[in-house]
Amino acid sequence: MDRTERLLHFASVLLPTILLPQIQELLEPEEWTGLDFRASDKVLDGDREGDEIDVRITAVGEEFWFQVFDHEDDDSLAERFRGSLQDWIAETAFGWGQLRD
Repeated sequence: MDRTERLLHFASVLLPTILLPQIQELLEPEEWTGLDFRASDKVLDGDREGDEIDVRITAVGEEFWFQVFDHEDDDSLAERFRGSLQDWIAETAFGWGQLRD
């Protein structure tokens, strides 16, 4: 998949079906203030080099960064994203110590 195809797939499939529902579930509407993403060409994921999409979420002035890998299936992505977002929220000033479901 080239850069344009990766971005289109992310924006039209992965973002609305996997990431946005979890963002809306774990962050309050007034907390979430921004979301952007960009394609990158190389990343080191263990011993594997591949393509990625970098995702940045801004909530109450704090930034959460997450990488989406081409080789990852939807279920693994959903589980990894939710766990990472939950861990980040629990470490922020606005959500310190909270486990949100």
